[in-house]
Amino acid sequence: MKETILAIDIGSSKIATIIANHQNKNIDILGIAISNSIGIKKGSIIDIDETYLSIKNSINEAKKNLPIDINRTIITICNKDTLNIKSSGKITLPEKVVITSREINQVLQTAHYNASIPHDYEMIHVIPKNFIVDNISIINPLNEQANSLEVQVDVIVVKKNLLANFRNIFAKLNLTNLNFVLNIYSTIFALTDEMQRKKGVSVINIGAETSEIICVKENSYIYSSFLPIGSKNITNDLALMFNVSFDTAEELKFKYGNLLKDCKKLEHSENKLYIEQLNDVLNLSNLQTIIHARVEETLVLLRKKLRSSAYINDLNSGIIITGGLANLKGIKELAEKVFEGIPIILSSSNNLQNRFINLEEYILSSTVGALNYIINLDNRFELDSNKKLLSSINIEYKQKESIETLEKTKKDDVKLTPLQPKIKPKITDLYKKLFELF
Repeated sequence: MKETILAIDIGSSKIATIIANHQNKNIDILGIAISNSIGIKKGSIIDIDETYLSIKNSINEAKKNLPIDINRTIITICNKDTLNIKSSGKITLPEKVVITSREINQVLQTAHYNASIPHDYEMIHVIPKNFIVDNISIINPLNEQANSLEVQVDVIVVKKNLLANFRNIFAKLNLTNLNFVLNIYSTIFALTDEMQRKKGVSVINIGAETSEIICVKENSYIYSSFLPIGSKNITNDLALMFNVSFDTAEELKFKYGNLLKDCKKLEHSENKLYIEQLNDVLNLSNLQTIIHARVEETLVLLRKKLRSSAYINDLNSGIIITGGLANLKGIKELAEKVFEGIPIILSSSNNLQNRFINLEEYILSSTVGALNYIINLDNRFELDSNKKLLSSINIEYKQKESIETLEKTKKDDVKLTPLQPKIKPKITDLYKKLFELF
C-alpha cells in the first residue's frame, strides 16, 4: 500500500523536513526543506506560536505548492526531557506454539504495562534489549517454538506537555496521525548498518544548541545522553570577542575555521582578515584559538559522558559524528585525539534508497533516520509512540492462524486490563455466625 510520509526534525536552529512516497520499501522523495527554526531553544518550546509558524513554513516549503495528502507524520524529539526506564515482561504460551508477531506484541505490551512511568511522562519507545525463549537468551524469537517468552526492554519516555504541544501544533495543520521518535535514536537508522550496530557503535549529533549521544550494541539501544552545548556557543564566543554580528560570526566560523591549520605559522599579511563590518582586520590565529578551545571542550565533555556510562570500550565500530558542526574542517582529527584511538567517522545520511535526490547532508541525518525507522524494519521489533508493534511481519508460519488474523495483529494492540485493587467485603455479625456454622 502506498503512503505519503512527512518526516520532520525540529531543532533549535533549523527545521529539516522530508516528504516522501513509500511503497514496498521504494522511496520517492517529493520535497525537502531546511528552514530556520524560531520558538525552540535547547530542545524545548519557548514560544508555541512561533514554533507553529516555523513548522508550517517548513512543511509548505517542502510541499512546493503541490497538492500532497500526508498519511503519516514522524516527529523527532530531543532527548533533553526524556527518561530511560528499564522494564521486563513475560508471557506463558500454550504447548508447542510457534512465536508470531502476536506473541511478540503481547510480551512487549506487558513490559510496557510493567514499567514504572512517572505520571507526567509518556512513552515514545519500547525497545527490546533481550528476548528470552524458554530461559534461553535469543535475538529474534520469531518462528521459535516455545512454552514461555520474556523480554527485557528500555522504555523511553518524554514529558507529556511537550508531546501535547506538538500534537496541538500539528492538529492545526490538519496532521493527526503522528509518530514521535527520539532524535538521536532515529539518527542511528540513517548512519549505521546492521553490522555496525551489532559490533557496537556510537553516534554523536552536534547541533546548534545541543549535543546528543547514543550507543548501540548487538542491535540494541544501550545508552543515550544530552548536553545543552552546540555550535552556537562557538558563534556567540566569536561575536563577543570580535564585536561582530551573530551572522558574521557564523560565516567566519565555517569559512575560516580550521582545526588543523596553524595560522601562527603564516606570514603576517596572510594571518590578517579584513572585516568590512568592523572596518578593521581580524587575526586568524585568534579566531582559530577560540574555535579550537570550544570544540575541544565539547568533545571532552562528551568523552566524559561515555566514560561514565562504562560503554566506551564497547564501540568496536567507532564513533560517528554528524550534525552541523561535522562540517567544520579538522573535527575528525581533533576527535581522534580526544577519544584516544577510537575510530572516528564523519557521516551523513547515506542509506536511504531513493530514486531521485541525494540526501547526503549532515543536517538531514535525523530526518532521514526517522523515515528509515518506520520503513526499514528487518530484524527489529519494538513499540512505537502509539503503542503499535513495529516489525517486518513474517507470515510464513501460519500455525492455526490465517494471514488475515496476522495482519489484524499488526494493526491492533493487545488490550491489557489494568489490575484493580481487591475490595474486601464487609462482613456483618450475621455472616460471621453463618461462617462459624459451616
